[in-house]
Amino acid sequence: MPVQFTVRHQKDADYYLEKSFTGDVILIGRDEANDLVLKDKRKTVSRKHAEIRLDDGIYFLVDMGSRNGTYINDHKLNPEQPYAIEHGTEIAIGEYILSVFLQYQHQSAGSDATVFVTNPFLEDAREMLPVLEKINQKYAIEDSETRDEYLIQAVHEVLGEQEDSSAVEAIGKAFGTQPGQNQPVSSISSTSQKNNNIEEYSVEYSLTTGTVLELFLGTLIKVQQFISQFYSEFIGATKVDTGDSLHTKTVDALKDYLFHPDLPPEMMQKRIEVLKHKIDEMNKHQVALLDGYRSSVREGVREILNEMNPAIIKNNLNQEKISLGPLKIPPSYIPLYTTLKTVQILQEKHYAFSAEDRGIVEKKHFRPAFSKRYLESMSEENK
Repeated sequence: MPVQFTVRHQKDADYYLEKSFTGDVILIGRDEANDLVLKDKRKTVSRKHAEIRLDDGIYFLVDMGSRNGTYINDHKLNPEQPYAIEHGTEIAIGEYILSVFLQYQHQSAGSDATVFVTNPFLEDAREMLPVLEKINQKYAIEDSETRDEYLIQAVHEVLGEQEDSSAVEAIGKAFGTQPGQNQPVSSISSTSQKNNNIEEYSVEYSLTTGTVLELFLGTLIKVQQFISQFYSEFIGATKVDTGDSLHTKTVDALKDYLFHPDLPPEMMQKRIEVLKHKIDEMNKHQVALLDGYRSSVREGVREILNEMNPAIIKNNLNQEKISLGPLKIPPSYIPLYTTLKTVQILQEKHYAFSAEDRGIVEKKHFRPAFSKRYLESMSEENK
């Protein structure tokens, strides 16, 4: 599956580069031997900075121990740890920003040939952003009781003024409306108070439902993103999502994924099952966190106490021999030696624990038990 990069420089607005690759491994760095060369006199980009690997149809980005790090969407990667990248992922290396565009394969009608396409409307659609931002600013200060109706009416009218075409119809679908369905705001009012109340209730119910749905889907995406990041950074393994990756979608994309009117029933059922699986995973994650925490405290404290246990230290000392010339004497024959040596070892261990970085202590004594119990809890049925 080909991948294309657009490369921009944060301090040079005129810098722009597009480059496509089809290989399984793409080397990135300032050295000329790399596939994607990022020239950098300031050396914020390492000679061999990062690489992208294609594995089972998924591209993974790996920081190769670079001096200044590699970032995905402002998140710094752990060296040598593979991170899955998606269409639209932004990678920061030094002062360069790399945008990822995956070129999906499509079979052309009546031909066995495979052609690679990117979205031809993406750049044109981006030109709408300033207008949408302006509308958003005005929307924020308008009367909350009428602004939705006026905005819907305005979109209806603008689309209705365009000549009928498939493109206009598609734009209407994107906005959730169709040309020719223009309804003035005054139509909300009716000579019949009963009908007026029904319509107002319908509008309010629709708006409330849409708001709640967006809040739910937005929360689902964020929690799934957190679980994926948590699994990668804290458990120390890259989580391979065998189902559809809901956490890589926007709220609008997820709504389209779940509610597209053209979805066949069997596909809709399959996607509902994916959603159920993700919600089940979220519930398991909360329980697994608590299970892992309890296990880490219990096992971590036990491990530290064992290391500081004088009886265990004495027993270990008694397994050794004291050399006195040609003689090898068990330490138990010299109780004072054993006591003093035990005190010395305890002092050394206490100093080591006190001086050691808390993060190192956590990783060494607490995290193994946490990770083990977390993974067990996540794999248990009916959790």
